[in-house]
Amino acid sequence: MMMKRTLALFCAVLISSQLWAIPGKPVVKIDFSQTGRKVGEVGEYGYQFWNSFDTPASNTFNGLTFTLEKDGSNGDGLKSAWYKVGVATAKLVSDGVTIDNGNDGASIKLTVSGLPKGEHSLLVFLNNIDSPKSNTFAPIDIYVDGKLVEDNVQPSVRVLDNADSQTAYINFNAEAGEPVEFVFKADESSDASNKNVIIAGIEMNTPNVKEQATKPYPADADEHVDADNGSVELSWTAADNAVTHKVYFSENKEMLENYNRSLKGFRGDLKDTSIKIDGIE
Repeated sequence: MMMKRTLALFCAVLISSQLWAIPGKPVVKIDFSQTGRKVGEVGEYGYQFWNSFDTPASNTFNGLTFTLEKDGSNGDGLKSAWYKVGVATAKLVSDGVTIDNGNDGASIKLTVSGLPKGEHSLLVFLNNIDSPKSNTFAPIDIYVDGKLVEDNVQPSVRVLDNADSQTAYINFNAEAGEPVEFVFKADESSDASNKNVIIAGIEMNTPNVKEQATKPYPADADEHVDADNGSVELSWTAADNAVTHKVYFSENKEMLENYNRSLKGFRGDLKDTSIKIDGIE
């Protein structure tokens, strides 16, 4: 059992934004999931589970209140949607919150309250779940407090790995006691047949996933890896701009959260995207 825990922690250290959180900032990770399904079916490991979408819909996590609502006149309100096949391998991005009857042009407003004064970040996963055989999809514009910050973000479509999803990473400033409003709006001038918006999940105050290693083996939280021979080959996919990877391996989570090169668990700066770990008991 100790071997299993060790492997799971390695994966968390390599790619998890829970460990690489922005210091001193409230961290929240939310998976917007299919209504009527249980967390074990559609909830992503390590994320808050949200699958009820009244209009507006509100939840509080780690001292922050998140409110979702339809923005603009198009559509009938919030609802969930999913790509059932994708949930088997990509729970985070194979479902999400969207606008009912919003294909003619929709937008979603997300209001975040309770942020301390200072700079924060929002990571958004944008992955369409409708069939690309019968749909083309409009790009998404993102506004923060009425200001356009991301223009023409083209969502991915039915990816089968969370790491392949389109994302947007937004840095913004908050004032104490003042809510921050984000609007995700499909480009209505697009020739696309589907001008709806679907948000699969968000992360508050975590690093940009495009600058992190992804697709680890063993997968994050996998506690059933065969290491009966006392060793296992660990691997991952490098970020596009990665030069080396600092690898830490330990069965002590607290030690890894306070990582530095002097720790016993530091395995070096690697240019390769794999490392063999021996001596597992």
